[in-house]
Amino acid sequence: MSTIAQRLILSVLVALPVVLSSAGPAFAAKPPDACGVVTKDEAAKALGVPIVGMKARLLGASSMCTIKGAGAFKAIAVTTYGWSSVPEAQSAFASILSSTAQMGQPSVALHGLGDQAQQIGTNVYVRKGTAAYVFNVIDGSVGPAHDAKSVALAKSVVKHIR
Repeated sequence: MSTIAQRLILSVLVALPVVLSSAGPAFAAKPPDACGVVTKDEAAKALGVPIVGMKARLLGASSMCTIKGAGAFKAIAVTTYGWSSVPEAQSAFASILSSTAQMGQPSVALHGLGDQAQQIGTNVYVRKGTAAYVFNVIDGSVGPAHDAKSVALAKSVVKHIR
């Protein structure tokens, strides 16, 4: 199996606990529109290619946006969640991080990004107020340089989220 295919499979597996956890009652508020939080310019900068499409969908109590860049294996996945209060958001976000970290991926706290932020594997998880955002840049690259792309995208987006 190619490295790119392995990375895509791993990205899905790392995100799976987040998707599964969204079905519970802890997600009481409508999530932010995942396609509305990332601009095409931000996405193009993260991927290094023009954006050719954005597709939104609701997955349980979450909103997901798949952003497709020109070329093979050029995409961004953004997932958002919403809660009705900050304490609910803090508790649910901690649960999401805990269940995702159990997948055995490296976990790094990201200070100064939203109210809470963590990078687990290739995903960047950010909580700001009563909402959470998950960013994953998929471009076929691997290692620290790749991971930095998801962090840079999250930093860019979180600056303009209210």
